[in-house]
Amino acid sequence: MQETKACQNCHNDFIIKPEDFQFYEKIDVPAPTFCPECRLINRMIWRNEKSLYKKQCDLCQKPTFSMYDDVPFPVYCPECWRSDNWNPMDYAQEYDLNRGFFDQLKELFGRVPRMALLQISTVKDVQFANYIANSNNVYLAYSIVASENIKYSHNVDQSKNVVDSYGVTNVELVYENFQCSDTYSSTYLSNSKKCMESHFLFDCVNCQNCFMSANLRNKNYVFRGQQLSKVEYEEKIEALNFGLYTETKKLVDEFIELQKDSIHKYANLVNCINSTGDNLSSCKNVGYCFNGVGIEDSKYCNRIVNGAKDCYDLSGATQPEMCCELVGGTYAPNNCVASYYSG
Repeated sequence: MQETKACQNCHNDFIIKPEDFQFYEKIDVPAPTFCPECRLINRMIWRNEKSLYKKQCDLCQKPTFSMYDDVPFPVYCPECWRSDNWNPMDYAQEYDLNRGFFDQLKELFGRVPRMALLQISTVKDVQFANYIANSNNVYLAYSIVASENIKYSHNVDQSKNVVDSYGVTNVELVYENFQCSDTYSSTYLSNSKKCMESHFLFDCVNCQNCFMSANLRNKNYVFRGQQLSKVEYEEKIEALNFGLYTETKKLVDEFIELQKDSIHKYANLVNCINSTGDNLSSCKNVGYCFNGVGIEDSKYCNRIVNGAKDCYDLSGATQPEMCCELVGGTYAPNNCVASYYSG
């Protein structure tokens, strides 16, 4: 039966549906007392991606950058964290049945070392970057998975040679791409996929050699919405001076106006069934999820890489299953509740 509750934090009403109760019963946890928005805020407190601080590693004493500032627990640089120079079992403690659980958990959190920057798997030549997995040559970028040569970008998966982009997957040689996938050698693309050698496109699919256009499908040599021949298109492109800042600024302003006047889809959902949210692909029975691929029977999740099943309230995970209130789950966490960086 559907139930309406008042959030214990913001005091706004929120609804728990019958399928939600079924999920909580399946993983043997009580129904939430906080609304989805407040639960998200509580999770994201644990996921500081972009605010970095200059510190010394508490093990090797070398200068490093950290996502932690003034904290009671030791902070180790990624190299020391992965080394054999410390034993995590040295920080184990006996559970006292006569004391409250959360008091003892707080003590444990205050003693156990943490990695200054979350950099896991094969990581090489990574500077000023956080939440990096299996990536190389990353500079001032965040939440990067299986990519290389990435600068000034956020949420990048399986990509190469990316600068100033957000939410891109399987792209190469791109600049200023936003929520794009399978694009190559293109600049200033927004909500587009399978495009090549194109510039200033909004909501375009499978386009090559197109410029300053929107809502195109399977097109070649379109210039400012006008179909041209190859020769005509190349002549107009050559007349533009992309290397001049003032010229590029005018084009950016024109692109902003183009997007305002273009048709906007209600949500960016691709191959999704019975799903709500945005920037989702190949999802089924999903509610209020964002920026994910292959999610199934889940709600209130964001930044999901390579699928998720039977999960609620996740922020950043790869192939999780039967998880609830998880932050930064790495590879295939299973049956995890109220966890940070579990996999």
